[in-house]
Amino acid sequence: MEKKVNIKNRSDLVEYCDTVFKSLYKIYPEDNHVETILCCHDSPFIKDIQNLLIEEKIIECTATGLFNTYKLTMFGKELFEKGNSIKNHIERKEKEHKTELENEKIKNKNTLIEYKMSKWKYYTFWPIFIIGLLGGIYSIVSIVQNFKENPEIKIRRFIKEELKQMNKTDTLNFENN
Repeated sequence: MEKKVNIKNRSDLVEYCDTVFKSLYKIYPEDNHVETILCCHDSPFIKDIQNLLIEEKIIECTATGLFNTYKLTMFGKELFEKGNSIKNHIERKEKEHKTELENEKIKNKNTLIEYKMSKWKYYTFWPIFIIGLLGGIYSIVSIVQNFKENPEIKIRRFIKEELKQMNKTDTLNFENN
């Protein structure tokens, strides 16, 4: 009696991939390398695993018929010669893919923030520039007026300020006594 495996998603396939691959496929070495794989099982589960291996570019179909023949790709050869498991390879690849997606998400978020900042700068530049320009013009006009002012008026203003200063100090001295 054949054991049924409940396959719900890709992670379930990956879980059984190594075991099924090693137990159901006959591996024929040619020149001391794993080359050709002969498969005589046509269950949907096995076909899903074959499709997964083809998708991961570990095997490629070379002949179909009563016995399907698959050939290991160069990557598949390296994987088996080094003794790496298919499950670890696929999990590592999925982890790298998740990391790439997270990095992409962060990059998109940063791009959105930069867009909002540049938009804010665009709308605030001219009002701030105009206010600064008006302040600069006011300062220049004030400096020019101070230079053009009549010397007599300057002396009168100076005397008034001195008198005010003296009145304040006299009042303070008078209150203290």
